Amino acid sequence: MTAALALVLGTAAVSAAYWTDKKEIHSTVEAMNIGIKHDKTALDVQGSKYVPGDSNAFSFTVSNTGTVSVDIRPEIRISSSKPMTKDRSAFRLVNAGGEDITGYKVSYQDKQGNEVENGEPYDAVVYLLENEVTLAGSVHNDAEKSETEKDHTFSYYLKLNEATGNDFQDAAVSIDVSTYAIQHRNRTDHTTEWIKYVTASSN
Repeated sequence: MTAALALVLGTAAVSAAYWTDKKEIHSTVEAMNIGIKHDKTALDVQGSKYVPGDSNAFSFTVSNTGTVSVDIRPEIRISSSKPMTKDRSAFRLVNAGGEDITGYKVSYQDKQGNEVENGEPYDAVVYLLENEVTLAGSVHNDAEKSETEKDHTFSYYLKLNEATGNDFQDAAVSIDVSTYAIQHRNRTDHTTEWIKYVTASSN
C-alpha cells in the first residue's frame, strides 16, 4: 500500500513539468515627413509693365513631395518701392472679372511687416488663404480623407488701380509667395504649429 502510494505521487510530479519557449518580435518605425516645394516656374507672371487699370494673370504651383498629407495656406505678399494707398495708387489681387478676390485675410503693412492703420499709406499688401487646401503624400493618399492631389495650382490676376496717380510712375513692385503647411491627419482644431515655406518670388 505504501509502495503504490509512492508510485502515484511520483507520477504526478513528473506530469507537472512543461515545455517552455520564448519568442521575440522586433520591429522599427520611423516618423514620416512633410515636403513642400515649388517647380522652377512656380511664379508665372504674364505681364511686367503696367499702366493704371491693367490686369495680368499670374499663378504658382505648390507640391507635396513628403510622405504625409498636409493642409496648406499660401500667403502672397505684394511689395512696392513707393507707398501705396488702398483706393488710389496700389496693386491688388482680383479675379478674372476684375473684382477683389474673396476667401483671403488681407493685411496692409509697412516695410518692417507691421500692420498699418486702415486708410494710411502702406508698403505691402498681404493675402493669406483662409480655407486650407489638402495635398496628398506618398503614403497618406486616401481619397476618403480628401487626400487626392499632390500638386495644386493657384491662379490670380494682379491689377493696378485705375485711380493710380502720377506719383506711382516707375514704382518697382515684387511678389513673394510663402506657403504654410501642417499635417492633415490627426489634427485638433486648436493646432497652430504651421510650418512656413518660402516657395516663390518674382525677384
